[in-house]
Amino acid sequence: MEMLQGLLLWMLLSVGGVWASRGPLRPLCRPINATLAAEKEACPICITFTTSICAGYCPSMVRVMPAALPPIPQPVCTYRELRFASIRLPGCPPGVDPMVSFPVALSCHCGPCRLKTTDCGGPRDHPLACAPQASSSSKDPPSQPLTSTSTPTPGASNRSSHPLPIKTS
Repeated sequence: MEMLQGLLLWMLLSVGGVWASRGPLRPLCRPINATLAAEKEACPICITFTTSICAGYCPSMVRVMPAALPPIPQPVCTYRELRFASIRLPGCPPGVDPMVSFPVALSCHCGPCRLKTTDCGGPRDHPLACAPQASSSSKDPPSQPLTSTSTPTPGASNRSSHPLPIKTS
């Protein structure tokens, strides 16, 4: 009887483990719509805009004996193809370029995190929205249409997969 109980328990755990590991528990890496903020120090208005970024689950592994072998690189959801678009910040003084460019995800894949150009998660040092201003000059975000500035770039997986707010000086 004990052996039969052990066999049933093993079958339940193994079938449940296979089901859990093969089922779509989390959305896989793909382009999603996200609202970001853009501002320049010299321009009085911060605007928010919607673009597509890469986000989602990438399968990963962790070594059972981490001290014996080097760590396994963990893949992140990043750009496969992208194009650049731009927006015009209203109210910029003469001599200040009002255009801000940003990447638009066309397709995504799971790949290595390149820290020089990619936000691989972790704490953000900038908020993802316009900061409230104490002065009377409003930085409330008016809706802004996007303007395409270039063609798709295949193999551009080293671009930021989770862009931070676009802030230029």
